[in-house]
Amino acid sequence: MSDYVKKRGEVIEQDIRSTISRRYHTVTSAVNREFWNISSDTQNSFYVGS
Repeated sequence: MSDYVKKRGEVIEQDIRSTISRRYHTVTSAVNREFWNISSDTQNSFYVGS
């Protein structure tokens, strides 16, 4: 992740970015277990933002 991620011109703190990343991987892992029968927390995912 970039050192400087901005939201509305303000830098998003590292601890918030870490929380977002952890939740993203948790959800990806759950979806992969349920639908793909695999334990990966990165496969079948595409990290985007707006």
